[in-house]
Amino acid sequence: QWISYLSITATTDAFFCGRVQSEADSCKIGYYSNQIFQFVGMATGVVGLYVTDKYGIKLSLICGASFNALGAVIRFFASLPQMEMGARVAVLHTGSVFAAASQPFFLVLPPKIAEYWFPENQRALANVLSFIANPLGVAVGSMLPTLLIDESHPTPESYEMLKLNGIFLALGTIVFMLSVCIRRGCPPTPPSPSSAHHNAFSLRQGLANIFKTPSYVILLVPFGLAFAINWSVFIVTDAILDSLDYGHMAGYTTALAAVAGGVSSIVAGMIVDRTKAFKEVIRICYAGIVVTSIALDVLLHHKSGNSPWMKALMILLFISLGAFCIPIFPIGIELGVEMTFPVPEATSSGVLVIFGNALMFAVSFGMDLLAENVKGYFMHYPFTNNYWLALDFWCVLSVIGLLIVVFALNPKYKRLEFEQTANADSCAESHTDRKGSGMTNFSQNANDTSTKKERKTSENQATIYRL
Repeated sequence: QWISYLSITATTDAFFCGRVQSEADSCKIGYYSNQIFQFVGMATGVVGLYVTDKYGIKLSLICGASFNALGAVIRFFASLPQMEMGARVAVLHTGSVFAAASQPFFLVLPPKIAEYWFPENQRALANVLSFIANPLGVAVGSMLPTLLIDESHPTPESYEMLKLNGIFLALGTIVFMLSVCIRRGCPPTPPSPSSAHHNAFSLRQGLANIFKTPSYVILLVPFGLAFAINWSVFIVTDAILDSLDYGHMAGYTTALAAVAGGVSSIVAGMIVDRTKAFKEVIRICYAGIVVTSIALDVLLHHKSGNSPWMKALMILLFISLGAFCIPIFPIGIELGVEMTFPVPEATSSGVLVIFGNALMFAVSFGMDLLAENVKGYFMHYPFTNNYWLALDFWCVLSVIGLLIVVFALNPKYKRLEFEQTANADSCAESHTDRKGSGMTNFSQNANDTSTKKERKTSENQATIYRL
C-alpha cells in the first residue's frame, strides 16, 4: 500500500486535495504516504522484532496481517467520494499509520522462517523466497493504479480511488485469513545445529551484542543505502519522467524493477547457498548499482524527444537498478544473522530493517528538498523542480555504499563456524560409537569362543571318565 499512489500524482491531487492537473503545486499524497510508512516503521520496529523473537512466527504473522487489514479498511473509507474534502487526507494518513505498523512484523520474518524450517544449505534461498513477497507486492501496488486509473481527467468525485483501495482491502483481508489458518510457527525437529541452539537473550542483551559486532555496524550503512537508493528514486520518477516527455510510465518502471529484483534475488540466494559468498554477492550488486545509477543520472538530464530508443534504455536501466539493489536486502539480512549468531534472528534483521527505514526517510526527504532548490543550478529545460540536483545526490550515495562494502565490510560467519564445529563433533561421536561397538562385539566373540572351548574340554573329560 505504501507505494500505490506514487504513479498517479494527478489523480491523488484531485481527489484528496481538490487540485486539478494544470496547477503547478502538488499536495504530494504519494510522498507523504511513503514518509509515514518509513517513520512508523522506525518507530514500531523494536516492537515487531521483540514480538517475533519472544512469541514466534505465528503471532508475528497475525499481528502484521491485522495491522495491514485495518489500515486497508481505513484507507478504503478515505476514498469514498461522499466524504468531505477536508477530512479525506487525515483519514487516509491515519490508515497509512496502521498499515505501516505491519512492516516490523513482516520484514523480520524471512530469516526467522529460514532458520527454523530449513537446513544450512537452503537457508539463503528460503530467506529470499520469503523476502521477495515485498518487491512482488510493490509490483502489484505499482501496476494496479496505472492500469485502473485514467490520469487524463482526474476529478474530486471519481470512484476510481474507491475501486483501487477496494482491491487492496480484499487482498489485505485474504492475507489476514491465511495468517489465522497457520497452525504452528516451527517444526518439531530442528533442521540444523544452529536452529537447535538458541540462547535466551533478552532484547537488551541482543541489541548490546549486535552493536558490539563491528562488521554488523558497518553493514547497517550499505544495507540501508541500498534500500533507500532503490525505492527513493521511484518517489520522484513520475514527476521526472513527465517533465522529460516520457509520459506517465512510473508505474511500469517500478513494477518491472521489482520483478527483476525478485528474479535476481532468487539467483543470488542459490549462489550464496552453494558458496556462502555473502560479501562477494553484495559487492557485485553494489558495483552494478553504481554503474546503473550513473547511467540513469546522465540519461535523465535529457528529454526523450519521443524517441523509442530513449524510452527503451530508460526502462532497461530501471530494471537493472532493481536487479542489483533488491538482492542486497535478503542477502544482507542473512549476512547480519550470520555475523551476530547466536543473537535471535528477528533482533539482528529488525535493526537492519529499522536502519533501512531511517535512511529511506532521510534520502527521500533530501531528494525532495533538493528538487525544490531550483535557484543556483544551471538547467537547459524550464522544470518546475530541480530533479538534476536530486539525482546527483542520489548517485553519490550509491558510490559511498560501494566504497564501504569493498574496503570496510569483512564479516565473520559465526553461525557457519558453529555449525561446522557441531557437525564435526557429531561425526567424531558417531565414529567413537562405531568403534566402541566394534570392540564390544570382538569381546563378546572372544568370550563365546572361550566358553565353547571350556564346554568341549568338559565333554571330553566326561567321556574319558565313562570309559
